[in-house]
Amino acid sequence: GIGSALILAGRDWAARQRYNQVFFEVQAKNHPMIKMMEKLGITLCGYNDRYYPDQSIALFYSHSLR
Repeated sequence: GIGSALILAGRDWAARQRYNQVFFEVQAKNHPMIKMMEKLGITLCGYNDRYYPDQSIALFYSHSLR
């Protein structure tokens, strides 16, 4: 729904700006967002296990625009 539309709009905007890649940051406990990233074909590219102030894990996703 709305979340997918926002991600796709941001990706399309970045492509029009001629960026090569977009990155997304997601909390590891945000399971709906993780599923949406997978559904949209956005690839997990790394993590940081102390990224947030509460020391929770951040997952990083990337998508090539070229």
